[in-house]
Amino acid sequence: MAVSTINASGHTRPATSAEARNTIATSGEQTVSNGASVTISHDAISTPPIVTGWKAAAAPTEWKLLIHGDAFPFTDAVGNGNTVNNTGCTLDSSSTPVGNGSILFEPAGDRLTVTPSGYTWQAQWTLECWVNPAAIGAQSGGRWIIGRLSGSTSVFGLILASDGSGNVGLYLSSDGSSWNIVEGTTVATMSAGTWYHVVIQRDATHYAVYINGSRTANISSGAALYSSTIALTFANHPDAGVSDGKFTGKITEIALRATAAYSGSSLTVPSTRYDVTSSRDLLAHGVDFSVAVNSTGTQTTITNTSGASYTASFYVDL
Repeated sequence: MAVSTINASGHTRPATSAEARNTIATSGEQTVSNGASVTISHDAISTPPIVTGWKAAAAPTEWKLLIHGDAFPFTDAVGNGNTVNNTGCTLDSSSTPVGNGSILFEPAGDRLTVTPSGYTWQAQWTLECWVNPAAIGAQSGGRWIIGRLSGSTSVFGLILASDGSGNVGLYLSSDGSSWNIVEGTTVATMSAGTWYHVVIQRDATHYAVYINGSRTANISSGAALYSSTIALTFANHPDAGVSDGKFTGKITEIALRATAAYSGSSLTVPSTRYDVTSSRDLLAHGVDFSVAVNSTGTQTTITNTSGASYTASFYVDL
């Protein structure tokens, strides 16, 4: 048969009359555990086929959340099963420091909430994003950029000051009932209409804040944040019923990693969006599989003999 096929490097090539390429699954990918088999059907053949494919490597395990902010609807790009709940936010393409857009929080009250799946913030972590406030004027309770709070349980807050000064205060709690690690320490001063790269991280003994690459706070504390699955809320007081505490502006490239990603007094500000999509490694012909054809030559059974589980697209060259 003569067909056009997609080869393992993703390029279309014409097949000769003596060969064709068949994929094992119409869905394109599936997981084949070590020792497991999968069977495909094809035209009758008289010689054994050659099996090849891609091994898909998962995103690094330290990535817990990544919201690019440049495509709507806003979703988690890591693939950990996190649901991003959007109340009113839209895509803005007028200006952005990385990627092709940002999340617009306007009018006041727009917000995103997300609970990183199974993550309780007890170990080392790095939370970062780009922030561009539309307004810094006085507002009762301040303008909450990022927060984790539920009722009387307090965990975390990054808040534009209520007096309209543009000062940004950091709030952290290890007991859930008071800001006992830090309460309102000024870590930045922001102006309306300006982009800021913001990093908050914890290593074993410190909480650090970096603004536009410079470390602006280094708080000595061995206490971890209060253990909870309270959601991260962006651009609004975490209790939605509270009438104040509303940030307006833009936020993009929200990232959470379960590691202290930076050290020292400065860092290199990212100039592009993060890419943690799965990588793909070409599997060698015939090395990682055993192949058996049925008696009529119309089915090939491929068995994974690699010693590891593969999530892959496999192909049979006939």
